[in-house]
Amino acid sequence: MEKKTFFIILAAFFLMHSAALDANHYESARSLSLAKSFTALARDYHAIGVNPANLALADGSNLAIELFSAGADISNNSFSLSDYNSYNGEYLTESDKNDILSKIPDNGLEGSAETGISAFSFSRGEIAFGITAEADGKASIDKKILELVFNGNTIGDTMDLSNACGTGIAHVDFNLSYARELKRLGWGVINWGINLKYIYGLRYASVEEANAYVATSLSGIDSEGAIQLKTSEGGAGFGIDLGLSAAYGKSWIISMAITNIISRINWNKNNKLNTYLFTWEKLTADNSDDGAVITSDEIEESIGSFSETLPPELALGASTTYKSLLLSFDYKQGFKDQGRVSTTPEISLGCEAGFLKSIPLRAGFSVGGAEGSSAAVGLGLNIKPFFIDFAYMATGSLIPIGGKGMGLAISSGLNF
Repeated sequence: MEKKTFFIILAAFFLMHSAALDANHYESARSLSLAKSFTALARDYHAIGVNPANLALADGSNLAIELFSAGADISNNSFSLSDYNSYNGEYLTESDKNDILSKIPDNGLEGSAETGISAFSFSRGEIAFGITAEADGKASIDKKILELVFNGNTIGDTMDLSNACGTGIAHVDFNLSYARELKRLGWGVINWGINLKYIYGLRYASVEEANAYVATSLSGIDSEGAIQLKTSEGGAGFGIDLGLSAAYGKSWIISMAITNIISRINWNKNNKLNTYLFTWEKLTADNSDDGAVITSDEIEESIGSFSETLPPELALGASTTYKSLLLSFDYKQGFKDQGRVSTTPEISLGCEAGFLKSIPLRAGFSVGGAEGSSAAVGLGLNIKPFFIDFAYMATGSLIPIGGKGMGLAISSGLNF
């Protein structure tokens, strides 16, 4: 039971991503390589989950078919790859321990991860359909736990370790998007669009409560704690995205979208509330194998269905061309903090160079939002009607090699 409790705690940290629920369309490789400054650039089926109104823009393809799209990213709020390489396998001095702990914010070590696969997507003129499967999670560990691991607990100290949390979800989205012209003006045309999505929930897990204390005395260590995990094996729901786009003159596109303006998912399959309890009484190095000193228990109960809403987000975007350069700008504002949607504004800029028409080169960076900052690079190969795109993004840094996380994506399709 002790091992099971330990692995439950570990799983809660690595489940990763989304407070309650996040069901945004997974980013294509082209979007990722532009640091997600894609609201005004998304065309054809790529407009699904970004801005459906872009389907009515005149420069889209008559028919577009997705072959495959996949990507993953993982990040944390404290350590970069260089930190890992510096300390992995090394003997840690007191200076090393202090340096590691100094990198962790007072609110604790946080980590997130996301994987996504998009398939069976296509668009024909102003209509698009797409299926996207995603699994993502987010978790955090109290900084005091790591201080305890590195420095131990001194005699007479009592530590409250109650700030750990974690959530995770896997789901499949079925999207249907439609757009059409709204009004034609002297300077250009305004379009509107809507995306309707049916969300099929596969798995849900959330740490509802995590609390513990550790007290050290001359006779040993006393500790008591509990972790409460809510899980579900399935559910269903819906979401609606709305958007506007405008072609201004010959080279500007202005775009606005609100994703998840209306949404809900109901989890109703084999819902459980599992509580894991543990107690240490006068624990020492000599009695750590004594079953009477370390005890644990597990309580499982079935619970009724529960519902979650998806995080609404406003996205404003603009794009223009200058000679062989395509420039894009995005401003995103979440209406609540949930997953990677944040009430902290996010600003992103992207550039696509078409010096080599068959091999577009891309780069972008962003600041703000849930991830703080990011830098991205990528390239594509266009041999009409076939294309394939590659992307790499570093999070937590404005340079591609200095981040505290990374994302990779690849997308391919046919444009006719």
